Amino acid sequence: MRVFFDTNVLAAAFATRGLCSELFHEVLGRHELVSSLAILTELERVLLDKFKVPADQVDGIMAFVRSGSHLSEPDGKASYPINDTDDAPHLSAAENAQCEFFVTGDKELWALDPIGAMRIVSPGDFRSAAEPQPQKDL
Repeated sequence: MRVFFDTNVLAAAFATRGLCSELFHEVLGRHELVSSLAILTELERVLLDKFKVPADQVDGIMAFVRSGSHLSEPDGKASYPINDTDDAPHLSAAENAQCEFFVTGDKELWALDPIGAMRIVSPGDFRSAAEPQPQKDL
């Protein structure tokens, strides 16, 4: 399964302990993580400026994310009915990579769910959707 994490989810995965960190490691181990250069640039800025992570640690995080991700780029023609147009390239990059899930903490983006075959979900909803379902006895 191809999964795209929005910047807020990636930042939480490295700056805090909890669900986002668990999901990041789960996706690396069992699925395919997709990202974009724009997300990586934004992640680096957020870790340095907002979370005050030391630069040497950010360098290591960025190398780790790059090595574990398939990079996709947006289609310049894509358009989405959202107020924050900075999110459009992220959605487009995920669509171009044919991701099954776009995981975000941004409530405005949840309202778009789904975009084609791609689900737009919160980290908690992704955990529920990605968990293996028990087989039913026939």
